[in-house]
Formats: sequence, structure tokens, C-alpha cells
Amino acid sequence: APVLMPSPSPTAQPPEQATTTAYNLGSVTGPGLDNGPGFVTVNWGDGTPATSFQISSQGSLGLQAHAYELPGNYQITVAVTDVYGLFGSKSFTTTVAPVAPSPEIQSAPASMNAGSSVTLSSSVTDLSQAETAAGYAYAWSVLRNGSPYTLPGNPSTSGPSLVFAPTLGGSYTISLSTTD
Repeated sequence: APVLMPSPSPTAQPPEQATTTAYNLGSVTGPGLDNGPGFVTVNWGDGTPATSFQISSQGSLGLQAHAYELPGNYQITVAVTDVYGLFGSKSFTTTVAPVAPSPEIQSAPASMNAGSSVTLSSSVTDLSQAETAAGYAYAWSVLRNGSPYTLPGNPSTSGPSLVFAPTLGGSYTISLSTTD
């Protein structure tokens, strides 16, 4: 039966969600791999279709690329079937790091007068389609002259837009953070 030896370092860099990473699948030995083709199946552990390919001899299984949509721990199983139908497999775990969404404030004027109002909107870039579909938590914050400032009327600061209507003059810094 084929004997698999996993790579001691399956990735050149830690994998991040929604980013394609090349995985070193290790190597395989077995006499049934010298007499005809062998078949490799890689189950990525995330519910996506397995990757399958043919090999012609013992040795390195090479690199295969995969992107995980969500962060977490995944068990990758590499299975090899030789020309005689004998089967061997090994598994290893990969930890996929999250990538934070990137918000951008839109509609912000360079300056405005105290007593006027503007609605600031936002857009969010996220590499994960699943997290984009699920939505985000928004947190707007305002500083006036470098100190935290509570907006008059206490408008919502937890949505995708912010009504900014300062009643006092000064230098304002508006920030937006998002989490998924």
C-alpha cells in the first residue's frame, strides 16, 4: 500500500482566509506506484470539492493551491491509490487566519460649518464572500480637537452611515471600524 509522508512545513507562509495558499502535500512511496499510474485525492476539510490528480511514480506529491473562505482549523487529508487499488492516506491540520474587513468613509467634506449636517456613508471591502453576505458590525467614533466627542442628538453610531451635525467649531476626526 502507498505510504505517505507529510511535509514538515506544508505552507511557505501562514494561510489567511479567502487567499489562495500553496500546500506542500509531502511525498509517497510504494511499489505499486512504479508499475502504473497512481491517483491522489486531497480533501480540504471545508466542504469544497476534493482535488484529484494522477501521479506516475513514487516521490514528491508537489504543491496544490486552495483558498479557505472562512478562518479556522481544517483537517486536510491526502489519499493515494496505487495501480493495484491499494490505498494509503495521511492528514494534517492547517490554521487559517482571519482577514479583517476594510471600511472606507464616503461623502466626507473637507470642511463644513458648525450647525450644518452631512450624512457620511461607507463601503466595506472583505475578501470573504461568506462574511460579506452575513454583514458587518459598524462602530463610528468622533474626536473634536483630539478628544472623544458625543454627537448632539445621539445619532446611531452602529450602522453603515452616520449623520454628522456638529454644533461647535473645531477640528474633527471621524473614524469607522467594522467587524465581521
